[in-house]
Amino acid sequence: MPRSRRLFFAAVLAATGASAVASAQTVTPTAISFPTRLVGGQNLGYATRAQNLNPYGISYADCTADMTLQFSVSLAGFEGTDASVEVWASTTSDCVNSSDRGIGAPSAVCWGVSPSLVEPNASGSTQFSVRVQDLVGWQSSPPPPAQAGKPPSQGVGACAAQPTFAAVPMVINFLAVNGEGRAIGTSYQYSISTDMVGPPAPAGLCETAGETLLNLTFTPNTDSDTIGYDLYVDPIPSQVPETQGSSDSGLAPDSGNCAINASCNDSVLTGAVLPDAGSTTEETGVASGDADVLSGNGGVSSIPDGYLFDLSSGLTISDKSTAQYVITGLVDYVDYTAVISAVDGTGNIGPPSSEVCDYPEPVQDFWQNYEKDGGGQGGYCALETVGVGGTSMIGAGCALVAVAATRRRRKRRT
Repeated sequence: MPRSRRLFFAAVLAATGASAVASAQTVTPTAISFPTRLVGGQNLGYATRAQNLNPYGISYADCTADMTLQFSVSLAGFEGTDASVEVWASTTSDCVNSSDRGIGAPSAVCWGVSPSLVEPNASGSTQFSVRVQDLVGWQSSPPPPAQAGKPPSQGVGACAAQPTFAAVPMVINFLAVNGEGRAIGTSYQYSISTDMVGPPAPAGLCETAGETLLNLTFTPNTDSDTIGYDLYVDPIPSQVPETQGSSDSGLAPDSGNCAINASCNDSVLTGAVLPDAGSTTEETGVASGDADVLSGNGGVSSIPDGYLFDLSSGLTISDKSTAQYVITGLVDYVDYTAVISAVDGTGNIGPPSSEVCDYPEPVQDFWQNYEKDGGGQGGYCALETVGVGGTSMIGAGCALVAVAATRRRRKRRT
């Protein structure tokens, strides 16, 4: 056989052998691929929310709590090699290409999120820990190539790095990497939804009052991030004694006209934080009381949870297309203020809407006024007709009652 042909086949065999050795390294999840969640050393299990709120995603609360995700993966084929296991995150890449990790490239789209495991000596189950703040903090500005593999640890300021209220999908990549930094063998990718910002507040909140109730109407959100709404009420209805109400209520109500009313100035129901996109420095914190919070850009409510109304289902309103809610069980003549916030799929409660305020009171309908003015008792709905026009008369009378019952006298308001 000619020498050139022998050299050719030797090269093919060498390449084939190298490929076979390289492909032997595998990184795979254990039987349960979800990471466990730890906060302050306490194991919270695989989920921290109800199933209807994307229990496996990452929320603003998870981030500020400095949660750590602990992965259990199985390694095979690493004995006797120079391969290592590295853990990288990205919003756009599986990080397999060296250039995406900043090797031989002017920029990186991946960043390291866990210490590398250098030249594993044995196969088996191995634990890797990923801090949520290190995961989400570089999403807007990935670190330079020189720091991509071991970027500085993030602080709570990382929770403000999300640029909009839309959820940000990320991929955590477990790579077998050779001594030259090239990904080899079979890697493992874990996809996770991160969301640090609640949806904008619904617009057009209005109210009308009745006996022991306030009826709220608003414009539902149309964005895909919103899954429902939470309602805040002050004072907390369950904590108001039934004897507290007085006809001398001094609140100047907004009359249900949707206009911003200076009398609705309950500072308890205005708290929110608005994440500041691009923040990557240690312990930068988040902006509080930012004017943009109420302008439709999203944020996170900081109103105490105790003011949330009716959380029996996890949300006050679980249907995002709903445009009305009736707050019942109130005490007449007690001044109440209400706001409403949108909630996203990861459980972030967005900034509050503008406030409405009013007090419930007994309603005098058409027939009560009719009787007071000397008319007979019962009204037309109680009348029976004989021989002519009965059904139409009764229907017209009942319809009139229904309309009259929705109107409210405000004798004490000027």
